Amino acid sequence: MPSRSNTEDDGLDECLVPLDGEERMVTDNELRAHLVGTLPVSASLVAVYNSRHSASLLGL
Repeated sequence: MPSRSNTEDDGLDECLVPLDGEERMVTDNELRAHLVGTLPVSASLVAVYNSRHSASLLGL
């Protein structure tokens, strides 16, 4: 989807689209903020996802 925050080199945000509709999409920036941004300094996160059409999802 077109990037709303201008943080993407290609101008597009990666996103997850749930089965109940595109209006409930979760962007990579939202995932990063909630999953990575809230981790304590010494914590680790393991994220497993299928990124067939994108090289990344959390922008790491």
